[in-house]
Amino acid sequence: MLTHLNVWRGVTKANIFCSPLSELNGKNVKGTTSPLPEICSAESSRSSFQPPGSDERDGTSRAREPRVLRAAVSGITEILRAFSPERKIPPDPPIITEKEILVIDQVVDALREDYARSYFLTGEFLDSLYTEDCLFADPTIQFSGRDLYRRNLKLLVPFYEDPSLTLESIQQDEDGDSKFVETSWKLRSWST
Repeated sequence: MLTHLNVWRGVTKANIFCSPLSELNGKNVKGTTSPLPEICSAESSRSSFQPPGSDERDGTSRAREPRVLRAAVSGITEILRAFSPERKIPPDPPIITEKEILVIDQVVDALREDYARSYFLTGEFLDSLYTEDCLFADPTIQFSGRDLYRRNLKLLVPFYEDPSLTLESIQQDEDGDSKFVETSWKLRSWST
């Protein structure tokens, strides 16, 4: 029986790293030096999570919550990983090839597609969009490596009941020499 609706709102800032196409996977792509954008880190912040049965007006033990929550999330993730059967993760079907992602606008389009697939709920995201050692971080836990991130997301799938991930906004920006894409999203799921 579904009794509680859990809602998370968040913002993810994905830092874009541009590498010369001629260095891509050790291949020489006709000597071009056009930058190939890839996401090298994706940091999320959740702005309004209200757990079932809590009252956000009570203000109790707010300072200790994040540390306890981080420890709990990390511990549960490690337990799930330890007791989960090791599965080979099939490669994503080619949606956009590495040669086609040449400008930041195409990164934004590819991210829209990842959100449309509810990547955060399924672990199904476009590999070529992220560096192999990409840092995925949120307030409770962080992972380095896109394969580990995908595997950990897939561990959570059985715990979601009728989930939905909605992309509320997406924009690209620059901070000095650094380029990034910022998304605002809402995650909903039911629990018993």
